[in-house]
Amino acid sequence: MADFDENEFDEGFRRVIEGQGAEPPPSAWANIRVAALERQLIRYQSAALWLKGIAGVLAVLLGVTGYLLYQAKSEPTEPLAMATPESKRNTVFITRTERVFVDRPVIRYVERQRPESKSQRLNSDPNPLNSNPNQSTQNNYDRNVTLNNPPDGANKIIGLSNNKKVLDPKQKTADGGQESTRSENLVDRKPDSNLDGKTPAETPAIDGPRGGKGTELATTSAEAEQKAAPINLNLLTAQPLLTSRTLSMPRLRYRLPASLLPKAPKIRIPLSEKLSLSAYVSPDWSKVDVRRDEADAFKYGDEELQAGIVAGIRAGLSLSKKWSLLAGVEFGQNTFDDGNKRLILNAETIDGQTAYFYRTALGTVGIPSDLLSTPVQPGDVVGLEVHEPIQRWVLNLPLSLRYDIWQKQFLLLEKLPLKFTVYGLLGGYAQLPLRQEGVVEIYEDNGREFTGEVKNFRNLRPSYGINLGAGAELGFARHISVFVEPNYSQGLSSVVKDMPLRTSINGFGVKFGARWEFGKK
Repeated sequence: MADFDENEFDEGFRRVIEGQGAEPPPSAWANIRVAALERQLIRYQSAALWLKGIAGVLAVLLGVTGYLLYQAKSEPTEPLAMATPESKRNTVFITRTERVFVDRPVIRYVERQRPESKSQRLNSDPNPLNSNPNQSTQNNYDRNVTLNNPPDGANKIIGLSNNKKVLDPKQKTADGGQESTRSENLVDRKPDSNLDGKTPAETPAIDGPRGGKGTELATTSAEAEQKAAPINLNLLTAQPLLTSRTLSMPRLRYRLPASLLPKAPKIRIPLSEKLSLSAYVSPDWSKVDVRRDEADAFKYGDEELQAGIVAGIRAGLSLSKKWSLLAGVEFGQNTFDDGNKRLILNAETIDGQTAYFYRTALGTVGIPSDLLSTPVQPGDVVGLEVHEPIQRWVLNLPLSLRYDIWQKQFLLLEKLPLKFTVYGLLGGYAQLPLRQEGVVEIYEDNGREFTGEVKNFRNLRPSYGINLGAGAELGFARHISVFVEPNYSQGLSSVVKDMPLRTSINGFGVKFGARWEFGKK
């Protein structure tokens, strides 16, 4: 690189453009070009450093997320209610030789319990037998009730439960003995149920193969058979699936075709329950990127954006369990300052208007003629000094997609349910300029000095760009959650028009806000 003073060449070049100095020799133009290229290279290197920093932050977030996913040992969250198809068996008719059953599917919604916390598992009794000392006694009582008080018609039910043999007490086996094996699952009975209004203590015992007092099993009454609700059944389609080995007669079952099976209803979530609303504020660190392709572009200053603030609201629409669409509106405010505090302005005629024009990389503004003591004539010169940064207001319209990378639910102090979510964002934005204004000090040739306000910047136009970010969200109530969201934006189009340069803005910010979900929890 050539050894030169950048500020010296810049000031000399400005004096040449403004007609206040002699034109430099041709050899100096090469150094001026090198200075401009070197300055542009420094800007590109700075932008590359910003991009590397953002990429590093995203890599760290992804690494932490992967580590948490690897270390997570909790069971995946399950819905509190789910549709479970079950088969329910009905008796069609009963004869002395056959019993026909129909398995009809029934959709039931089973409520799932919430998973136990770690403290509940630690405090639970490790020996399940000690959890209820009366459980074994209760089971024995149920068994005695079932054996001593069999249901009506149990002596005629042949192999109907779990493919077990149930023989009539009077039927003898091949060796001449009696076999009285019964299935305990023939019917569901409660401990307090009884037969014929008698308590378990009053119910007589059963005569078994080992002797003992008792009465014979009760037979199925004709009234019970008449009360059985018949179901329309086409016996032509019924197939004998199993055969009773005891009586050598078929046992018929009938199943509905797959086309007639009822399907679980599809749960439709109303649109109002998919919406969410967020509000946030964010500090904004933006930078101006100026590209000068023509010699006239050096007539415009080198503006530097200072830190600002952004506030906005956005609405979210849940597309699936992990994807969401976000759209909103943001109001941003920041300031910019010219690197050259003192300038000399020449009177120019632009669009039929003769005035002193203050040129910046973010627009051009004319000095109001009513502030001057003398009429403006072409060729007149005034001095300008910028003491305060120029205010800039914009309106952003962001649109992005959100993807929930990782979620975890836990209890705080075993009472307050919390939900932690890590997500990523990718989208774009449109930026609309609202207003630019500032205060400058003017020096006239006659020695008069005054302070005036400049506004109504021209050459401004809407622009667009892309933004990406990552965030962490913590839900601590039924509908409310708070989030922190670092984001980066890069302008793709120029914010000015009809100028010999191209100005884009890129920035970095961190959003702090809260979100309200309208859906039911």
